[in-house]
Amino acid sequence: MAQKKYIILGTVVILYGIYIAWLDYDFEPIEFNFKKPPSFTGKLAPNNALTGAEILLKGEVHAPEALVKEGNVIYTGTGDGKYLKIVDGKIEKVVGHGSGSCFGLRRLNKTHFVGADMYVGLLLINYDLGTVEDLVPVGEDFNGLTIKNANDFDIIDQNVIIFTESSHRWSVSQFGYMFVEHIFNGRVLKYDIAKNKLELILDGLYFPNGFLLHPDGESFLVGEFGASRITRFYLSGPNKGKKEFFAENLPGYSDNIRLSSHGTIYVAMAAVRDPDQQSYMEKSASYPQVRKVLLQVVPEIFLKLWTLLQIGVTRGLVLEYDYNGTLLRSLQDPTGGVNHFSHVEDDGTHLYLGSYINDFIAKVSIKKIEEELNVKF
Repeated sequence: MAQKKYIILGTVVILYGIYIAWLDYDFEPIEFNFKKPPSFTGKLAPNNALTGAEILLKGEVHAPEALVKEGNVIYTGTGDGKYLKIVDGKIEKVVGHGSGSCFGLRRLNKTHFVGADMYVGLLLINYDLGTVEDLVPVGEDFNGLTIKNANDFDIIDQNVIIFTESSHRWSVSQFGYMFVEHIFNGRVLKYDIAKNKLELILDGLYFPNGFLLHPDGESFLVGEFGASRITRFYLSGPNKGKKEFFAENLPGYSDNIRLSSHGTIYVAMAAVRDPDQQSYMEKSASYPQVRKVLLQVVPEIFLKLWTLLQIGVTRGLVLEYDYNGTLLRSLQDPTGGVNHFSHVEDDGTHLYLGSYINDFIAKVSIKKIEEELNVKF
């Protein structure tokens, strides 16, 4: 009986060795040193600005990551590849591939929206006609440039789209490798619809996701989820080509970046970092050789699960900055009743909070936030 067990164990080891050899990945993790997360004091002191949020469409939407609010209509893209038109709190229209996962959504013109799908690429959506068309498909060659994913974006003059590609080495289905290898392989690209032209703008980023064209008209902001920071890059003007940090050592991992209705910038925090106990994921970032061993011997699915377990969510958190990167305030739900934020949509009277995992949209009155924080927007 014991001999049979050893035979089975030996067979498993041999097969696993063959599996690792078959992968033939050249993993090259590098060192990255996370700073100690900031404490929840001062402008990060706990508050109840988001506590008791109204829950919309509970169980009717799956991971409504990106939102656009216009009048009594909410447009969203979901984690199961659907694009929803919600009128007066009810889903009126469902369009889409039925596969993929929408991470970014904006209106392009009077008839069309653009969606960024991590599995499919950039899409052109017409909610009224119920159509979804490819703009920049994953894997398609554009004069030598291809993409593996599309995360978030902004639009210039209804024609030019600037978007983030979280990793040019790994697809989103290889999330575990993407995060454990932890290398500078994210990019920002520009796509011209009229010319059908794709162009590289910036590379060397750590899992870039949220994106915003800065109101100065000369620069953009890009969240680097994998480094807990937001980077600013100048497209034009006297600082053209300059890269600088807009916000560093964030108290969590950022997602979409959007303008508020009162001249500030909202950053949705997908997860919160523990200031008292650094995660193993962050600790391991300082030891590339250890990560290389993990990459070589641990199946990707387990690396993915391990990574997700390291991304803690102990509270709901939104950060608000001025245009120069000064933190003005934080909006929180310390109870964790609403959290996992991916997006903040501000229509002037309410904030609508999207999520990469929740099955609802959260809604909070701006008046309630003003009263809780003793501010006037």
